[in-house]
Amino acid sequence: MGLMIMLGYLQQLGAHFGAWLYFIASGLLFAEAALLVGWTRLLASSTRDRTHTTRCSDSS
Repeated sequence: MGLMIMLGYLQQLGAHFGAWLYFIASGLLFAEAALLVGWTRLLASSTRDRTHTTRCSDSS
């Protein structure tokens, strides 16, 4: 009887903990995506600035 109570408690604990793990994982994935988008935009603007500077200096 005590084993069944313990197993029930562990299953309930696992269900709650599993929900928190999904929540934490989704937050980390969102943060990673935000960093990748920001990094991509940073690289694109950096490349665009260098291209613009090169073209301006070539035309003078």
